[in-house]
Amino acid sequence: YWYNNNEEKIQEYKHLIMLDLESKGLKDLSKGDDFVSEFEDKITKLNEEETFQSAMTYEEDQKKILNTEKKISFEEGMAQGIEQGITQGEIQKQTEIAKNLSALGIEKEKIVQATGLTLEQLEELK
Repeated sequence: YWYNNNEEKIQEYKHLIMLDLESKGLKDLSKGDDFVSEFEDKITKLNEEETFQSAMTYEEDQKKILNTEKKISFEEGMAQGIEQGITQGEIQKQTEIAKNLSALGIEKEKIVQATGLTLEQLEELK
């Protein structure tokens, strides 16, 4: 809302918006609002204190961001791989069951009904 200059939504959500703004944005938002103005003053003081300034270099920060992105990608890839493995395992199991039922002389329609495979898939097994 802030970056789209949606004044109605800015007024509605300004106490949430203020948490994500830089000092210039806070100055603009705090006009006419004592609460936001007080918040802006406190944040400005904290940012000036050496204790609260970042001890990380830009390069270290970028490395942490990259490591986080790698971890997220790895976890998403693992989840996707597990899901694919489960799906393939289910299909393989249904195929084995279909082969066994077929070997027992069960009708194709009943095998399709029991396994969830299509007639085409059943024909491919032979």
